[in-house]
Parts: sequence; structure tokens; C-alpha cells
Amino acid sequence: MERQIEEKLMSYKQMKPKSAKKYSGDIKRLHQRIYNKPMTDLQWLTKNRDKVLKGAKMKTKTEEYNYLTFRNNLNSVIMVLRSLGNDKEADTYVELRDKFNDKYTEDNATGKYLNQKQMDKHLSFKEWDDIIKQLESKKTLSHMEQNFLIVMKIHREYPLRNDLGDMEIITKSKYEKLSDEQKDSRNRFIKNQRDMTLVLAQYKTEGKYHRKEIKITNVKIKKFLTKLLKDNPDRKFILQTDKGKPLTNEGLAVTMNVVSKQFNDGVSFGTTALRKSYMTNRFSKTKREMKKMAGVLGHSVNTGMSIYTKENKEVV
Repeated sequence: MERQIEEKLMSYKQMKPKSAKKYSGDIKRLHQRIYNKPMTDLQWLTKNRDKVLKGAKMKTKTEEYNYLTFRNNLNSVIMVLRSLGNDKEADTYVELRDKFNDKYTEDNATGKYLNQKQMDKHLSFKEWDDIIKQLESKKTLSHMEQNFLIVMKIHREYPLRNDLGDMEIITKSKYEKLSDEQKDSRNRFIKNQRDMTLVLAQYKTEGKYHRKEIKITNVKIKKFLTKLLKDNPDRKFILQTDKGKPLTNEGLAVTMNVVSKQFNDGVSFGTTALRKSYMTNRFSKTKREMKKMAGVLGHSVNTGMSIYTKENKEVV
């Protein structure tokens, strides 16, 4: 059933396989929460809207999802219904989903953490580095801990989303022989004697930015990855299971949730929290200064950055 949903989604607006798999997985889990049995068709999506809403909202019988997860669940319902050609039913969920989008935008416009839970997930660079040191000082690491360490090391300088999941390791010569369609099929780590490159083809904003290459220039990260590949010459994926299979996005989320708790007083964090921590540590002071100056100049921070702030003295 999941595969059928994915095929419908991929034919709808040429959705990429990774996105289709994510939406399909959401629908499978939604059905499981509502009916507690395997999904055999999609008729249930249009039969009882109240049940669908409750399943999208409730994590368990007594625990609710946060509004962002509720929103994401609703979005998956909308996407699947539209792929089936049922726009009328999909539209019944759009208003609520969009209200959550507006709330997210308004909440984050304050420039502050939304609650204590978010604040507890924040890492200073010192705390981040201390976690890495603790992991590197261990004589042996479990598979989960090794994957967690790889994420912590790479994200310390290159704060991606969960794009390392399912990332294939490939040589530059082999990569260059791939067709454009093959290059767009998954994220890859290109290695050769001198350079290392992260190639993102399957990621959240790929529709706008397309295939993106990120050169690994940080000496510490290059040294870490060189040793990782040297110690594991048969490694095929940046993050992988103990059976050598690629770690899925879900597997990455579980890894981050389980291992991070051990180093953050029982509070888990994921790649989104790492991105927020990185950007806050790196740019919060600059943001405060821009806000202060925006008041003097009489315009918004965005205007100050896009119109008045130049990268250099060159002429277009």
C-alpha cells in the first residue's frame, strides 16, 4: 500500500522519491494510530474527517503532538488527497494547516526560543565540543554512538537538516559518470585524493535551490572523515546500520533522540535543534546589532541586509 501511495505522489507534481516516502510513512502511521491494523486502502481518509483529525493530533490516547507535528500530519493528508485527485476533501484541512503555519511564523518572529523545552535543546559551542570530546575519548562506540558522533562533527561546521541519512559515499570519477537523473536520485558524499564534497539532491528546499554542492574545507572535519574512511574502507554510506545498510531519516531521528539524551541531562535534540544552536551561537550578536541599527536607519532588518549591506566594494 505504501508503494502505491508513493507512486501516486511521485506522479503528482513530479514529487521526489524521498518526499513521497516521507508522506507515505506519515499516512501509514496515521492509519495505525486510528485503526491499529495494517492499511489496505485509502478510503478511510475520506470517510471520517473527525477520526483523521484526531489521529493527526494525538500521539497516544492521552498525549497530544505539538502543533508543528500536528501541522505536518495534516500536510501529509492534504498531499495524499490531492495526489488522488480529491481536492475538495483536501481543502477541508488546508485552513487549519495554514493557521499553524501562520502561528509558526509569528512565534519565530520574536527571535526568541518559544518555550523552555526548546531552550533545553540549545547547545553552546562549548557544550557541543564537550559532547564530541566525550564520544572521541571512549575506547569503543556503539553503532548508534558512531553515527551520532559523525552528525555532531559534520554539523558543527556544516549545519544541514537530516540530509546525512541515506547519503552514499562515491568517488568523483564514478559520480561524474552518472546521468543527471541518477545524480538527482539521492544525496552523496564525493571523495577523491584531495577534495571532499557533500552533494545534496534530495532535501527540503531542493525545488528552489536544486542540486547543491558543499565543499568540505574545514581541516578538522576533513581529518575526521579521512580517518573514518581509512578505518572503514568498505563503508558505503556516511551513516549506516550495523548491517551496512544506509541509515534512513527515521533511523537518524531515532539515533539522535536516543544518544543525545545521554549527553544533555536526559533532554533529546535532533538536527533542527543543532541548526538553531549553530545559527544562534554564530549570528545572534550580529542580529541584535542589526536590530538596533534598523531602529536608527528607520527600516527593517531584512531591508538593512538586502539593500544597504554589501558583501564587498565590487560593482555588478
